[in-house]
Amino acid sequence: MARTWSTGMLSHFLSQGSELTSKGLVSLLEEVIIVTLKEFDLTGGRRQGMRGVWVGDQKIASLGLGVKKWISYHGIALNVSPDMCFFNWISPCGLRDIKMVSMQDLLQNNVSIFQVKRVLINTLAEIFKLYLIPIKLHEAQKIYVQ
Repeated sequence: MARTWSTGMLSHFLSQGSELTSKGLVSLLEEVIIVTLKEFDLTGGRRQGMRGVWVGDQKIASLGLGVKKWISYHGIALNVSPDMCFFNWISPCGLRDIKMVSMQDLLQNNVSIFQVKRVLINTLAEIFKLYLIPIKLHEAQKIYVQ
């Protein structure tokens, strides 16, 4: 289920059974973001000992992972165009003294969250070898609740 928040962050959550390790799953999610950023001429990467995606020394995306009854629930949060002042109030992922950044800040122009969403979802499908079928929100909610 993809959600676009008014803050300009794109969060995508999907749940599925998987034979991946949690470390492997997080690495694949990071790869989705790195490939997505590349489509916008941004070079994302990983940092040793830290999760998420970085552009230079600035963090642009965070990840979350949980496992319940052998099913993984994972999500990514890519900073597309949020008001970055909110990050001054928190320590993202418990990390201190890091600078969070958005795609909009790096590209120095408005970024369409809908365009990013389209690229991210297609990249997610490609990397995870998924076949996407459009459904209405209320149909997805019925599936998710079960």
